[in-house]
Amino acid sequence: MRRWTPIFIVLGAFAAGILLTWLVMHRRTMAPIAAVSTGDAATDKKALYWYDPMVPQQHFDHPGKSPYMDMQLVPKLADTAGADTGTVRIDPRQVQS
Repeated sequence: MRRWTPIFIVLGAFAAGILLTWLVMHRRTMAPIAAVSTGDAATDKKALYWYDPMVPQQHFDHPGKSPYMDMQLVPKLADTAGADTGTVRIDPRQVQS
């Protein structure tokens, strides 16, 4: 039994290190932000949820990095929630260019 004690100590320290690393990484992505500021107080928009552009069906309650693609999550703003009707909309300024 005594010869297994150092192995258990090493495995326990390794598991604790993995757990600590996961907690630190998870805590970084859990920073709550209620609104996204656009610069003008009259046009500030509330973020409904955040999503990964590569996996848009997965919604997150907070900003941060995506667990799938390791890229920044994008906010879905309140005034654009009903705009996704499945049609393509081209900005007239873009058409003019």
